[in-house]
Amino acid sequence: MNIQKLILFICFISSFHFGVAQNSNIEISFGNYQQKAIEIVLTENNKTISQLFHSYEELKSSTKFKSLGIAIANYIHLENDAIKVNIAKISDDLKEKSHNKNTTLDISHSTDKKKITIDIQIKSI
Repeated sequence: MNIQKLILFICFISSFHFGVAQNSNIEISFGNYQQKAIEIVLTENNKTISQLFHSYEELKSSTKFKSLGIAIANYIHLENDAIKVNIAKISDDLKEKSHNKNTTLDISHSTDKKKITIDIQIKSI
C-alpha cells in the first residue's frame, strides 16, 4: 500500500514538474536598477555592439542593436520593481530567424555598485 502511494506521489510530482517546465520562461532579474547604468554587450559572429544606458527608459527606446537583427527592448521588461531579461524568448526568436540551425546563445551578466552588465553572445557553428 505504501509503495502505491509513493508511486502515485512521484507520478504527481513528475507531471507537475514537466508541465511547469514546458510553460516557464528563463529570466534574469535585476533589482535596485534605478541607481545603476545598464550596459548591453551584444556579439554575433565576432561583430560586437555595446551601449551604456543611464536609465531603463533610455534602453527601451534604443534601436542600436537592430543592426544585428535583435530588438533588445523586446526581451527586457519591468516586473515587480525589477528589470527582467527573457532569455527563453531571445533563444526562441534566434532559432526562428536563424538560417543556420546550429546557433548557440551564451548570456552572462554582472552587477556592481554603478552598473548592470548583460553580455549576449550569438554564435553560428
